[in-house]
Amino acid sequence: MFCGGVVFRRVPWFSPFFPLGRRSKTSSAGVNLPSPPSPFYGGSRRGGGKGLPRAEVERLMRTMPSRNIRTFSIIAHVDHGKSTLSDRFLQTTGTIPPDAPEQYLDSLEVERSRGITVKAQTCTMFWENPGDGETYVINLIDTPGHSDFSYEVSRSLAACQGALLLVDSTQGIQAQTVANFYLAFANDLVIVGACSKIDIPRGRQLLPETKAEVARLADCPPDAVSAVSAKTGEGVVELLQRVIREIPPPVGDPDAPLRALLFDCSFVQGKGTVLLVCVQEGCLKKGAKVLAFHSSLTFQIEETGILHPPLAMTSLESLQAGQVGYAVVTLKQTRDVRVGDTLFIASDVMPSEHAGGPPRPPSDPIPAFQPARQMVWAGVFPEDPSQSDALQQAMGRVMLSDAAISATPEVSEALGLGFRCGFLGLLHLDVFKQRMEGEFGVKVIACAPTVPFRVGIGRGEGEEVRVVESAAQFPDVVTRCEEPLCEATILVPQAYLKNVEVLCIERRGEQTRIEFLSGGGG
Repeated sequence: MFCGGVVFRRVPWFSPFFPLGRRSKTSSAGVNLPSPPSPFYGGSRRGGGKGLPRAEVERLMRTMPSRNIRTFSIIAHVDHGKSTLSDRFLQTTGTIPPDAPEQYLDSLEVERSRGITVKAQTCTMFWENPGDGETYVINLIDTPGHSDFSYEVSRSLAACQGALLLVDSTQGIQAQTVANFYLAFANDLVIVGACSKIDIPRGRQLLPETKAEVARLADCPPDAVSAVSAKTGEGVVELLQRVIREIPPPVGDPDAPLRALLFDCSFVQGKGTVLLVCVQEGCLKKGAKVLAFHSSLTFQIEETGILHPPLAMTSLESLQAGQVGYAVVTLKQTRDVRVGDTLFIASDVMPSEHAGGPPRPPSDPIPAFQPARQMVWAGVFPEDPSQSDALQQAMGRVMLSDAAISATPEVSEALGLGFRCGFLGLLHLDVFKQRMEGEFGVKVIACAPTVPFRVGIGRGEGEEVRVVESAAQFPDVVTRCEEPLCEATILVPQAYLKNVEVLCIERRGEQTRIEFLSGGGG
């Protein structure tokens, strides 16, 4: 159980100077990539499902009042039971049968082989609440737990009105528990706390202590923290009722001009570019001509719908205010799509009153997402130099679904044409390599990962400052050299507190504060 915490502050220097790189163009000339699996959970491995008939889905989505819509994410540390609880929610609402495969929402092969969630997944469920007898639309977003994929969490939370904070009762609060809590708090979301794995004897024994930790973090009484077992189903119905009762419905005028948030995108073989959107106001209809405000990109909506198992992509004529779903669009260059953009009907956006000024949308655009800050850089090259075109096309598709990757073209005398890629961490890099081979059949060589350094050349006003990402870029003579620094929050059992403090001091860490979330020592 967690008992103590130490915060060491290392101020990051590189944010104003760090080059995010330009995305490479993709070319399909002469390249036949294997068809990747759908990034959504439908597919042959899922078998037959339960769900609702398409006609009933269409009727419910057309007539459902916004007060009966709930959209929330499950956030937690790694292996605290997010995906298992998502499966149980799907079974409880009758969306999938009881014998459906585990990790139902984890669609990527890398997720199933590693047993972790890499890509946030959205699912729409319909449930008749036994408490009031009304039917609700519940939009569930299952998010990754590893710190390397925290960008997926932040994007998902932007489409939600609430978050379910899940904590393993046998482990207590962990690092990503705190990090994800503050992400939800920064988005002004209603947070519902819950302790999982109470079917384990140790979890049941430590439940009061874990509840107290969660209550202190979320600033609520311990009785307000639910106890649930996704394995046995204990407490699941009560937790769903809490979600409906405490998380507010979306607020938006269905008669206003369209305003929608683009919070994710993927490439689906046979359909093209698929955008995941949250309609905040108005209505997004099939055939509409839409403007992505921040990127100034105009495209036509070819199909709209929701992600509802077992049909996965269930097409609808339109998405109304408060609804979360997908939109299929046709784009010449998918690299131009910017996750976090605001969508308006193109004809509703008026030209600027002044020459060269920005266009005037019918309502305020949603603030764009902060760009991901890559921490690890590595050269990526094809094992077979003849696959350079295939690598380029695969890079474009992977970067469409993973906006946290940045890439710039790079040429190596030994390895040929490739890319200099930035990742959020070493696991992010490893998953990228596995996806390139498993989904696109392109085996890649990743050079030894590095971190960027900032160097100064010259002195005084004539000093030139450069950011170097590899040894080959390092100048022969420098006047100063600075390494990246970070602000780290370390969660550690109290018994190991002194050893961790010594370790951080040896690494030139400066302690800024210490907090105790519980008084135990185990």
